[in-house]
Amino acid sequence: MSSSWEEPLPPSCTSLMFKLGRKMTQQEFLVRFNALYGYEFCPYNFVHLPWSTLAIVNFLNAEVCADCWARTKELTAAGEMKGARAATHHGLESNLVDYLSRAKGSGQIASRPPLVFDRGSSISLAQACRCFGLGLMRTKAPNFHQIHLDFYSMSQTAVWHYLEKMPGTQILLDI
Repeated sequence: MSSSWEEPLPPSCTSLMFKLGRKMTQQEFLVRFNALYGYEFCPYNFVHLPWSTLAIVNFLNAEVCADCWARTKELTAAGEMKGARAATHHGLESNLVDYLSRAKGSGQIASRPPLVFDRGSSISLAQACRCFGLGLMRTKAPNFHQIHLDFYSMSQTAVWHYLEKMPGTQILLDI
């Protein structure tokens, strides 16, 4: 992640973090976001508000992300937005892996799951995870869950990134 809200956007960036001026739900954010940016179609596949004043959006490609970032600079200057910067993770798979690794502390999927889209239609988190071979299975033990990783549908980098963030978690591997 960039250290400043004013730093330039890396050329391969597909995800932005938006600083919101007021508390919002994910649905409120999407309505306002689409209205401010004039989107008639869904140019993103991942939207998450980990806090009610911070939104993470992953766009379909770096070009759409760069266009949104340029528009955000205009909207920030006009007082409509608080600002945006490059997010830490880029791509739908990487954002899902990061979300799941952060949700693991509670032993269940957090109360604010991300919104995931496939070709403009909202899909469930479970469906999105199945697309990348990520599955979450809960056990009855408190603060414990098992993560099922299907190596055939995940990149090696994503698998290792995920494993590094999951110390002490039982990993079931389908090889």
